Amino acid sequence: MPQTTISSDIYGVTTNTERKIKDTFLIADLRTGQTLANSLQLSQSLDKNSILLLISQDLGPDSLGNSASELTVLAIKDALLRIPSSVAPYDRLVAAVEEANNIIWNERKTNLEMKEALTTVTAVLIEGDQAFVAEVGYSRAYLIRGSKIKQLTTDQVSDSQISAENFITPEQRKSYRDFALQAIGKAEAVKVAISMFQLHHLDILMLSTNNLSKISEQEKILELTLTLPPENICQELASLLSKQKLKENITSIISQFRGEVLNNKKPGSTITSSVQILSRFDPQEKVEKSHKRTLMLGDMSLTNKYYRTGEQSSLENVIPIKSISAFPESTVIKSECDTLLEHLNYCHTLLSIKPEQFRYASKWLETQGYNYSNLEKRLTNISMGIEYVQKIRQLMYEIIKDLEGDDNFGS
Repeated sequence: MPQTTISSDIYGVTTNTERKIKDTFLIADLRTGQTLANSLQLSQSLDKNSILLLISQDLGPDSLGNSASELTVLAIKDALLRIPSSVAPYDRLVAAVEEANNIIWNERKTNLEMKEALTTVTAVLIEGDQAFVAEVGYSRAYLIRGSKIKQLTTDQVSDSQISAENFITPEQRKSYRDFALQAIGKAEAVKVAISMFQLHHLDILMLSTNNLSKISEQEKILELTLTLPPENICQELASLLSKQKLKENITSIISQFRGEVLNNKKPGSTITSSVQILSRFDPQEKVEKSHKRTLMLGDMSLTNKYYRTGEQSSLENVIPIKSISAFPESTVIKSECDTLLEHLNYCHTLLSIKPEQFRYASKWLETQGYNYSNLEKRLTNISMGIEYVQKIRQLMYEIIKDLEGDDNFGS
């Protein structure tokens, strides 16, 4: 009887250069809501396999750093967690990206520091053995299957940039973002280009910022994936960047998928035939709002929706209570608090065993002729950390109590 487990080896990295980092990537398990480590091996049953891979590249001035890209990936993850998993993956992904665009667009209008904030995004939502790829801008996604490679995304840029991509002068770079036909936050409405495909055994999925194209063609990427394990590919990309003395950062996420439950047939003549285009970005068409974001997430951002400060009560007789359970969105807030408390309990458990582990490691070092001089300092730091986590846990218990309280409303 074939196993129904999918194993995913996922590695994410941002190369370090003298230039300020402007990229952000995120790896998350949507079933648990956890943001995962940058390097991990994950095994899940087919029906529980729900992974989010995100990569975003800021197009604004260097002074903004990665503020827009970080806000974008967090907004997409948050939106996907808020939308019921029963909704079709395509609709959820479109709504989530549109939510990120709405947030950055409003930030640009209301926050002077974010006036020039723009960013790209490429997101991959994996549900079971199906992968949905969303794109706005020109961060890329590649699928490597067998001895073939295909770029799943299409750079949403003007022809002038395509022809001069590798020959941009420092003066031209100041207006580099103007080459992007679409970007998160550039306009009030955005057209999310989405494709999907079924995962095959040993498929490799690679997300990268556009800067990768300046140091490596598709053939080189294919060569690396055929000769190196995923974790070493990221290191090799960093090495190529260093050899060419480029100042840009390159961010990549490389994932390989394995499992008997996945399609194990030999690849056909092309990968293209197995990739289905669900929506395209056409620069000749006027971009209209899809309204998926409004239907699934409401017409306001999460913070404004839950904490509207501009509305004042017109009631003269206000009754003091100790619970907010009557608030229509209290169940959503409680769900988030329950998840946070679960993570805090896990952190507390792991942190609590660290003193003993450090003592054991220190004793072992002594048998090897070494003295770990930081032991007492580190044990004190860990003890303080445990106290801090415990305080936050207690706070969460009290918040949840307020959300569950019964003040006999309407009696």
